[in-house]
Amino acid sequence: MPLRGLAFLKDKEPPVAREDDEYPDWLWGLLDQGKFGKKGTEGGGGEGDLFSKSAKQRRIAARLARRSNSAAESRAPPVPLHEQSVDLPSAPHNRFGRDVDVEAGARAQEAREELTASMRGKRRKSIKEANFLRGMR
Repeated sequence: MPLRGLAFLKDKEPPVAREDDEYPDWLWGLLDQGKFGKKGTEGGGGEGDLFSKSAKQRRIAARLARRSNSAAESRAPPVPLHEQSVDLPSAPHNRFGRDVDVEAGARAQEAREELTASMRGKRRKSIKEANFLRGMR
């Protein structure tokens, strides 16, 4: 049966697919094996071992750990600050003769400024989007 859309030469016929039993048996196992074609090596099901004597096994295990960590980080996008429900730190005030913690006040002010900047960025983005959509009318 000809495979339509796979002709890579302009004036030639498309390739013809054979029956499954006409292909050699080893062909069907290529995808199950690994990158190098052997079981237990890189990509071939070898899990690796971080505590192995073999540097190759430690390297494989470290690579797999890095991939799983980066994949987990990329799956969950960070929640913007203006959408988080966090309590802002409060700055103690000098009331009734209490001592004022200046560092706590500075931390509280920084947190409020960070939240304000995040909210302003969101508002700017929504205004730009609204202006763009209004201009398309």
